[in-house]
Amino acid sequence: MATGPITLRSAIFALLGAALLGSSPGRAETLPVEYVSPADRAHAATMLGKIKSGDSTSVLVQLSSDSDGAVRWAAVHALASLGDSRARGAPEEIRDDPAQARVPGVEMFDGQFTRYGRGGRLAEPGVCYNVQLTAFLALVGHPREATPEEIRRALDHLRTVDRSVLERFTTRRNVSTYYGSRQGTEDRLVFDATVRALENLTTSTADETTDVIVGFLGSGIEDIVPRAAGLLLNGRSDRVLPHVRSVLEQARLTDLSWTACLRLTLKHDPASARPLAIRLLRTLHARATLRGMPYDDGPLLQQSLRREDVPLLRDLLGKRTDEAERKAIEEVIARVEGRQPPVDILEANEIPSSQIEEALPVLLAELNKEERDWKTFKAEYQLGRLQAKGAIPGLLKHLGMALEGGFALWRNTASSYQGMAGWALVQIGDRGSVDRIREVACSRSHGRQARSAALLAYALLAGERAVPELAEVFLEEDRTFRCFSTWSVGAAPESSPPFARCTSVRESAALALAQVGGNEARAALCQYLYSEEPVTLSIAEAVHRVDPEKLDGWSRARLESNDPLERSCAVGVRFAFFPTTCAGLVQIHLEDAQSPLHGGTLTFLRRYSLADESVSNVLIGLLRRAESGSCNDRLVLIEALGVQGGEKARATLEEFALTGKVAKK
Repeated sequence: MATGPITLRSAIFALLGAALLGSSPGRAETLPVEYVSPADRAHAATMLGKIKSGDSTSVLVQLSSDSDGAVRWAAVHALASLGDSRARGAPEEIRDDPAQARVPGVEMFDGQFTRYGRGGRLAEPGVCYNVQLTAFLALVGHPREATPEEIRRALDHLRTVDRSVLERFTTRRNVSTYYGSRQGTEDRLVFDATVRALENLTTSTADETTDVIVGFLGSGIEDIVPRAAGLLLNGRSDRVLPHVRSVLEQARLTDLSWTACLRLTLKHDPASARPLAIRLLRTLHARATLRGMPYDDGPLLQQSLRREDVPLLRDLLGKRTDEAERKAIEEVIARVEGRQPPVDILEANEIPSSQIEEALPVLLAELNKEERDWKTFKAEYQLGRLQAKGAIPGLLKHLGMALEGGFALWRNTASSYQGMAGWALVQIGDRGSVDRIREVACSRSHGRQARSAALLAYALLAGERAVPELAEVFLEEDRTFRCFSTWSVGAAPESSPPFARCTSVRESAALALAQVGGNEARAALCQYLYSEEPVTLSIAEAVHRVDPEKLDGWSRARLESNDPLERSCAVGVRFAFFPTTCAGLVQIHLEDAQSPLHGGTLTFLRRYSLADESVSNVLIGLLRRAESGSCNDRLVLIEALGVQGGEKARATLEEFALTGKVAKK
């Protein structure tokens, strides 16, 4: 049963890519893997948790004592998803059973059928599962989804937890003999449950919550104190501050507690922050190491201290010999004296208006330095946000650079020097730069990334005036486009922003035309649609944005095409852009296991629920017939069935999770 791309062309491009990279498919670093049963039963239990029907409670409780660790782990995890009070008994028993800390089992399905640097049949049993920890966390609840009952349980745990256990674990967890011992395992359960309990209180601002959390401020327990302080930032000042003052009266405070109290004082009583910062500064003289700087103490000190407090900082500097510590203190001094902006201007979500004048020279220096790096990339972003016209020459230089490649997506904006430069130029909005941007966009002498970014920037700045040239670029011969012109049936439409995409010049021109819109852009895109040129996911998206009815009609008319590539493209368009109309189409390709679109149809059903009983019936029949097939085949069907949901899907998954098969009708 196929699960990957369904066209011969995609296989050819895979071979071509391997040749260009100087390798062969047999030596590829990403290799196919073959799961073994009962990974399929474990995945059925996982999907029952996603369906979230209380009717599955008894089955999942039964599975929580399965002989395989993967099935047991998945069942306990699924029970936690149900939020059913009847489901507490089994996790409570598992939590109290030390033998559940290491239960051997097969490797669970992680949603992927390939592994980096590792392929073949996965060993059995593959891993040991800490089912005890899973049960412990399940009883506390899920962060960001905490129900009132889970919040209550979290508060109960925090009131009664033995803090000596938390202290023992945080101070000894780097000792291998302790960490791997029974004591270490038990302590880790308590620590992880405490962290989860704090996470579950993120949305709770009740006075009761504040009163429980503040009890941890003076504990000095690593990982716990900072989390508690973070939660208290959102509490009521009149409730938080008395507790902070009480903690500060303690005879001995740990570094963590000092930092937490200063952080809360800055938020709830800024006028009192400076005296507290001076007290903290004096305690730093006695520390053997300043490990908290510059990440914790440094930023807090620079926000609290004044210029007249610099001698205290210089006194501390004179007593330190470690180069990293001295550098951190010097940075605090520079910021308190005003020689550097008081915020990290490259990372700041918002540069204070009072600091923009000081920040601009620093950002421009990063932009225009001879050797580019990630700071240059982030400087482009900040200069775009500030709409700094002085950055235009440097941004234009980066827009046209020949380097291919980039960084990770930054602030959901861009992922390359050229893309970020294009985005920043659009934010600045200077019409005088349009001609230079147009030159990069329309000239074949520039590389793919430069032209792609410039095309989008040109469209956004020039509007309808750019359409004739965008249409000309859209139709020009593009060798790189051939490497982008295949896509797998069942793939989802692109979700990343345009300046972050890795597309060909032709696809970028299509997206640029769609960005402008209007009759002329629509005509160019629709004319291409009915040409003999390949239609990719990005081009289909562009047409869909300007004329969804045209794309709808084009794809419907080609579902019965004699050309297999054209037919697969039409099916892919239906799945990607018109999924609610696809129940009948899905059944056709599901029932024919020899169809080249069978695997792509399953890929679609693994991400989109049609909520159609007839589709679920076909999947159930396929799962019944797959009993003698590979575990990978069953995993795909189980996931598709779980995504579809409904009573029939639930009952079938319950049966399969228990028995590993589906009974005949």
